[in-house]
Amino acid sequence: MRIHYILMAAFLFLMSTGCYKDLGNYDYVAINSAEIKGIPDTVMVRNGDTASVVPEIIFAKGGGESDYSYKWILIGTTGASSNKILSVQRNLKVTIPASLGVYDAFYQVTENATGIIWQKRFKISVVGAVKPQGWFVLSEVKGAARLDYYQEDVASLGTYLQTYRDFSQRLSDPADATPLVLSGKPTFMSIWINTIAPAEARAKTWVYVGTTDKIEKINITDGFIWKKDKYNFQKEAISKMCQHPEWVKGQYIGAGYAYQDKKMFKSYYSGIQAFDVPINQMNGQVFDIAPLFATIYNSIFMQCLMFDITNKRLLLHDGENYNYVKLLAPGNGSFDPSNVGMDAVWLGYTPVQGGLGYAVFDNGKGKRYLARLSWIYTDGTATPVSFDEISQLPDIGKATMFATDERFGYVFYAAGNKVYRYNADTKEVLVYREYPSNFQITMLKARSNPQLLRWIDVAKLTNPVQREQLEPAVIGIQVGVYDPSMPDISGKVDILRVTTDPVPATVYYTLGGLGKVVAADYLFQ
Repeated sequence: MRIHYILMAAFLFLMSTGCYKDLGNYDYVAINSAEIKGIPDTVMVRNGDTASVVPEIIFAKGGGESDYSYKWILIGTTGASSNKILSVQRNLKVTIPASLGVYDAFYQVTENATGIIWQKRFKISVVGAVKPQGWFVLSEVKGAARLDYYQEDVASLGTYLQTYRDFSQRLSDPADATPLVLSGKPTFMSIWINTIAPAEARAKTWVYVGTTDKIEKINITDGFIWKKDKYNFQKEAISKMCQHPEWVKGQYIGAGYAYQDKKMFKSYYSGIQAFDVPINQMNGQVFDIAPLFATIYNSIFMQCLMFDITNKRLLLHDGENYNYVKLLAPGNGSFDPSNVGMDAVWLGYTPVQGGLGYAVFDNGKGKRYLARLSWIYTDGTATPVSFDEISQLPDIGKATMFATDERFGYVFYAAGNKVYRYNADTKEVLVYREYPSNFQITMLKARSNPQLLRWIDVAKLTNPVQREQLEPAVIGIQVGVYDPSMPDISGKVDILRVTTDPVPATVYYTLGGLGKVVAADYLFQ
């Protein structure tokens, strides 16, 4: 009987708890869903152009645009850390920071209230758009280096309808989308056809850009490509003494020079000599040299003129396979190049009169002199022909920039806001270009791209359009100026037309919108 009562009590308890009323809140809400349309499987964009995509997004629950967050992401090749966010706007309208190639990407939509994410995967194909005919200009803007590219309109020579400001921002490493950043102040820029074994297998056109931080290289031949590791200049230079030179200058395909810490280095690809040992030595003796340099561009003979600041003498490097220099013969005795006894201010070369080397010397006592040498590169000789005092020339004592043209052999020098033209034969001097008093000249140079034809070859071209296109770059004088009160926007480069007329210069054209100009050169491929 006792057991019967226990079973009855258990049964009643279970019945009472089983009928207990559930008072909880179970109003279920449907999860939102979305469909993303309007994004092509492959978005095509030209290098340097803006990619524009307007997606269509259909939400099951609707909602306003502020209810969602958006991301356009370029997928890197080394994991999520190498991904790059292109935009956080609903629609994509940005310049793709990538070199030529096909990249994976995705568009991501996030519901802010719930954190639910929808995404659409697609590809971005960057194809060539920038044409390798135009001017590169390196200037200082807001204390940093900026590289601009003016693409020439071949149908209307001298006009630049497409200008790529801050060109480096359009480049990134194809491997992981790392952007090219030109950190530091600008120091030099040069264009050179070179073969760089660690980076590429054949000769290609490169733009070398130097800053106070490092040297970057852009591969023009393959479509304006940059690679942060493969194109590292330190991998190109063998010598540890030539890891960050003040300048790098090509002379012809695969042959060029670099200068660092009062030492000169050469690179000669065919001889597998890539900036290895200093060449400023003779008979086992190494001496300091100035950062001055003169060479014969676009010649198969590797030669350059340099100045020994230890012994105050001119020296000639002659030969691709020689890692030393030689003394110069006395010539007509107008001066002794092996014992100048003064400091050199400038060295230059012009093919006029069979080839002339120029040198400007300063005696430290207010007097300056212009020396000319007969430079016969086929013989490997540079011998003195004249030595004239030029102290009487206006502003010559203030001049720090010089150039000579390839057609007539004039000497140009800049001081303050003026460019002067000097005829070393007739001794005539002319104010060739005068800028407003608030402007300063920061660059004066002639062509330095060895890829360009010599003027004697350009003049013989049967295609008048090509001759007209190359003339300003080959025989024009390049002048960079700016207003220090507006340093980031006032800079410009004038390409001066050189004639024998005794009147101020006219310009072929002007490249504007720059900062403080440091370097410029014409790219023709």
